[in-house]
Amino acid sequence: MKNKKVVPVYITKPSDDVDLSKCAVIKAHCFADSIEATGISYKSHVKTLKELEAEKLYIQKHFDNLNIEIRKGLTAKDRLKQINHEILERKKKYRNCGKGKGKSKTKADNIKSVNRSKKKMTRLVKKNFPFALCATMTYEQPEFDLKKVQQKDFPRFIDRLRYRFPSIVYLAVYEPHENGNWHIHMIYRNVKGLSRENLEKIWGHGFCYVEEFNSLAAAYLIKSDKLEYYPSNARLYSASKNLQTSQPNEFTPEGFEKYVEKRNMKCVSTEARTLYKVGADGEKRVNHFIFKNYQK
Repeated sequence: MKNKKVVPVYITKPSDDVDLSKCAVIKAHCFADSIEATGISYKSHVKTLKELEAEKLYIQKHFDNLNIEIRKGLTAKDRLKQINHEILERKKKYRNCGKGKGKSKTKADNIKSVNRSKKKMTRLVKKNFPFALCATMTYEQPEFDLKKVQQKDFPRFIDRLRYRFPSIVYLAVYEPHENGNWHIHMIYRNVKGLSRENLEKIWGHGFCYVEEFNSLAAAYLIKSDKLEYYPSNARLYSASKNLQTSQPNEFTPEGFEKYVEKRNMKCVSTEARTLYKVGADGEKRVNHFIFKNYQK
């Protein structure tokens, strides 16, 4: 009986090594009042399916010129075999993903997806709203239907608001009260002259409370303890199309240290994790990541 091939898996473990100077590269999302930095020990990474397919197309297109030793002991023909095998294995893995598991009924059943959405939303807020207002819009008559809130009430409100302020920039988060009654937190700017009273009239469903917004509070807009109120396919937030997305900048350790010092930022949290490849030969260290957050 042949031995079954051991498919390697990747796991991460916490680490005490938080020295950024040992990293090969530092990728940082830089905002007006904060920085999210990730130090990476090895710049190379496991290629995505799209990257593998792109490499395959490139080798096929330049096959005659590349059919020499493109790596140590590896010709273009050999590399194509490797890529085809890897693509097949990846597609098999994706086809089987989720089989045998029950479908998610609420957002609470898929915390990873929620955390990705929360991270994306937080970066959008930090990038676009260093100075802004936040309006909390409530319902005078309790509204428990999130679909109606997201697909009817809020779009109509935004259409009326955009008619008066065409350059408005906004991001809105839907949140339930303890009894499941919905309200909306909307961060916005480019609405010069808009008073709370006028905003309340445009909303038309209840009271509005307006206050200044600090972008450092963005991470608290989505409450993890209320996810059971959101259906699995519901949006956690809505945003205007004119928002700027955050792209990470790359630094050397020395360059990043000077950048942080120049902006007078202080580190407020640090975490490190090591990535291991676990196979037939045991654990092998693949990469090391250091996560640091800075604030003014």
